[in-house]
Amino acid sequence: MHDESVLRELLQEAGFSRVNVEKQKRDSQCQSAKNAAEALVQAGAFSKEIMSLNPAQINEVKSLLAKELGKRYGDAPMIAPMSAVIGQAWK
Repeated sequence: MHDESVLRELLQEAGFSRVNVEKQKRDSQCQSAKNAAEALVQAGAFSKEIMSLNPAQINEVKSLLAKELGKRYGDAPMIAPMSAVIGQAWK
């Protein structure tokens, strides 16, 4: 869930009376763009999708992703913005 207003509305519709929803922004830091690419490609849905389509290309995907992440967020360390929507609600 990334939309603060939608989360607030869902909580209110569920009967919560006190609702607090806010977006927290932080920087994510990884030792290198290569390490970040490795983690992204090897984890969950990315890995399953690549393996189902063409397992032989997994290293190429990692390499291309590392290059793009490095261009956008720096190579070593790689520092990228991230955010989370935090919701608290009481009945």
